[in-house]
Formats: sequence, structure tokens, C-alpha cells
Amino acid sequence: MRGRDLFVIGLLIGLLGGLYYALVIDPPRYTNATPALLPDETQRDWVRMSAFAYGYDGDDIRARVRLAHLPEALVREALAAALDEAVAEGAPTEMLKRMAALAARYGVDNPTVAIYTRPALAPTPQP
Repeated sequence: MRGRDLFVIGLLIGLLGGLYYALVIDPPRYTNATPALLPDETQRDWVRMSAFAYGYDGDDIRARVRLAHLPEALVREALAAALDEAVAEGAPTEMLKRMAALAARYGVDNPTVAIYTRPALAPTPQP
């Protein structure tokens, strides 16, 4: 074998060994990653958890920070699903109102949002 052949073989062995080490022996561990870097299904879970947290505490700033940098379509879809889930579970009305307001702010327009965001009717005075 010539020196060039040995160099190419050594280079291939080194590359394969490096890949094996990086992917099998010591794979990367992500910490402090933003939700925008997560897979779509995990992003949906993040939006769902953020919607429920907003329903409990009503903190606008935290909700905006939690949902920043996520795709708008995914946020709308996940907020609508979270609101429907909260209604099905029988969540308190105040929580549902907050969640519906958050969904409306992100452009969700469905019957559930309409029910919980419309103003309450004033009682009709009796003569």
C-alpha cells in the first residue's frame, strides 16, 4: 500500500470512530434549549402547558415569553386544543375565560373562544 492509501484509510477510520463516539458513547445533552428548537409535538405540549399556566395565574408577560418564537399556526392550533381539553375536564370558568382570552389574542376563532370571551349579559330590570 502506498502512503496515500494509508492516509485515506486512517481518515475514514478516524471519521467513523468520531461519529460512533459522538452519537453512541457520549451523545449531546441539550440544556436550556428554547421551545422553538424542540420537535413539533413537544412544542404543542409546551403551548398546552403554557395555556394551562396562563389559565391559573393570568400573567400576560410570562405567557408572551413562553410562546415567543414559536410558529403562529402551531400556537393557534395548540391553544384551541388546550381550551377544548380544559372545557372537557370541567375547569373553573375563570380559568376558561383566561385561556379563551389568550387564544383570541393569538387569532383563534372558534365557538369555544367565542363563548368564553363574549361579555356577560346584564340582567334585565324587572318593572
